[in-house]
Amino acid sequence: MFRIARLTLLLWLPCIAVWSQSSAADADSAYQGAVFKRTGLMVADLERSLTLYRDVLGLTVDEITASSNGESFGYPTFKIPPQARFRFATLSAGSQVRTFALAEVTGIELAQLRIPHATAVVFRVRDMAKTVKQVRALGLELPPSNLDISSSGAQFIEQPLVDFDGHLVVLYQPMPAPGQGG
Repeated sequence: MFRIARLTLLLWLPCIAVWSQSSAADADSAYQGAVFKRTGLMVADLERSLTLYRDVLGLTVDEITASSNGESFGYPTFKIPPQARFRFATLSAGSQVRTFALAEVTGIELAQLRIPHATAVVFRVRDMAKTVKQVRALGLELPPSNLDISSSGAQFIEQPLVDFDGHLVVLYQPMPAPGQGG
């Protein structure tokens, strides 16, 4: 009986694997909208920006590429004049691979970002107090934080900051529900 059960299991395992893969593929093929790939920010100094995004927020650098003389797709996309120098870094956040990018442009003056901020990049952090301390050490602007409660009752703390190039970044940390401890 054990041999029959084991043989049956061995025969069904490939079918289960194919079924689970096709279910995921079916779910992906059922979705007809756009798939988010990455957010990119233009920065004046890539190494300085990496002190926030890599060293404080913990993103990992996947690749840094450099271009000049208008050789990159980034030149026409961002309307960068060919005399400028362009470096592009892609970063990952754990399993979210290459979902963030920093585009360094030097050799021209970058436009100042508008106030009020028109966009924000949002990151979840695990230890807000530690992260805020590290951000303060970089000398970045930290507007007041906020404790928010969603319509579902979830609580989280939000902390805005302005990065070296004037981009609004919002950090958030989920908080345990009252009575659930930490």
